Amino acid sequence: MRLRKRFKKNPNLGIGVAAVFFCAAIMISVMTVFSDEKQGRNVDSEWFYDLETKTLFAGPINQYPPIDTPSGKKIDGRPAGVRAWVFACDGACDDENNHVILYLEQYSPELHRRLLEGIYVPPDMTLKATMVRKVDDDAWMSAAADDGRAVIEVSKRCPDGSGRRMRRCFPG
Repeated sequence: MRLRKRFKKNPNLGIGVAAVFFCAAIMISVMTVFSDEKQGRNVDSEWFYDLETKTLFAGPINQYPPIDTPSGKKIDGRPAGVRAWVFACDGACDDENNHVILYLEQYSPELHRRLLEGIYVPPDMTLKATMVRKVDDDAWMSAAADDGRAVIEVSKRCPDGSGRRMRRCFPG
């Protein structure tokens, strides 16, 4: 009852308390988003996929796919390593048996060349020249096209029907 009297005497106190709770809620939301992505740790590598051996391998996070693979394999003269968007339920990333590759990503030859040479790339070119596909498909499609967006926007919910969110996995 005393608390109610304090708020009645000083309405600014109520506004201040509400502002603190609002800021705390925003901070918790932001921390949740970033912990989903990086699981609260520094990330310096990510998963790549060897199109020839059909296996995952770790590579530096600042690479522009396609990249060289540990197997040294090439496809049509280009490196066979593409970025793999790997997720797991409940953040169970330590166990590779829980990994689900939602899709693969690489850049068109022109975008790849420009990125490697440090040439300016307009933002719309980046999206149009980013190519995606599902692991089981053979055809690459632009991330800007409807079918490419459909590949990227695949459900990131656990397949057990629980509605829980999957989290992106990183090596290490």
